[in-house]
Amino acid sequence: PRPKRGESYRLSFCLLFSISHRLSFSQRFVSYLYTHLLFLLLPHFRLFSLPPLFSTLSLYRFLFSFTESLHLSQFLNMSYAYLFKYIIIGDTGVGKSCLLLQFTDKRFQPVHDLTIGVEFGARMITIDGKQIKLQIWDTAGQESFRSITRSYYRGAAGALLVYDTTRRDTFNHLTSWLEDARQHSNSNMVIMLIGNKSDLEARREVKKEEGEAFAREHGLIFMETSAKTAANVEEAFIDTAKEIYRKIQEGVFDINNEANGIKLGPQHSPSSPSSPGRGAPGSGASSCCS
Repeated sequence: PRPKRGESYRLSFCLLFSISHRLSFSQRFVSYLYTHLLFLLLPHFRLFSLPPLFSTLSLYRFLFSFTESLHLSQFLNMSYAYLFKYIIIGDTGVGKSCLLLQFTDKRFQPVHDLTIGVEFGARMITIDGKQIKLQIWDTAGQESFRSITRSYYRGAAGALLVYDTTRRDTFNHLTSWLEDARQHSNSNMVIMLIGNKSDLEARREVKKEEGEAFAREHGLIFMETSAKTAANVEEAFIDTAKEIYRKIQEGVFDINNEANGIKLGPQHSPSSPSSPGRGAPGSGASSCCS
């Protein structure tokens, strides 16, 4: 059935609301117009006659891909050596979206709506004198969105597995999240374990030593952060990138296969005599644990 005009407006607004705060006014305006146009045209292509889940997933993928291109327009004139894709996972309410916002926008949002499906952020960093572009997908922690989250494991070079140091249950669920990640991702994906909300020391339920022990047992990098005070937020994202870069230099990642979550940028010279990922390991920055 064809949606009424009022319904298409509401659908357009709702689907763009969770990502609009990352766009400029002009980007929001153009994105809204295109999204609304999409909803007006969809009935003519019979998409709404498809099963509801398929229709929803198709819309999400199209809209987020489109918005990603708008959001990254500011980087079009900035060359980079590599692009790394990240995914942030963990229970709902642990502060995944706040960590992303702190890293990309340098601000803390005390009241944050629950993530619906996925959200997206991007930022350029420098490692070993090379420009690295990070594409970061922030996923919903609710069980009802786990099937969507699993589709984003594939094609990710790094994952930030987050728990709340003030909620024991979020720590207890780490094993389930880790099993999910390793089952649906490539075997070389770098995983950073993050204990968030370290600023709430009076309400702490999970000791730092417990997080360190879990990370050692499962071969993860570990760090405690605070999205509110920005403590270790920068380090968490950048140290994950350093570990990915180290694996590239050692030839662990096949950088010619974008399914590994790594893409060569215009700065990268294929004719370089010590091109990483081609059997010629090089020196790179090592990862940190704290």
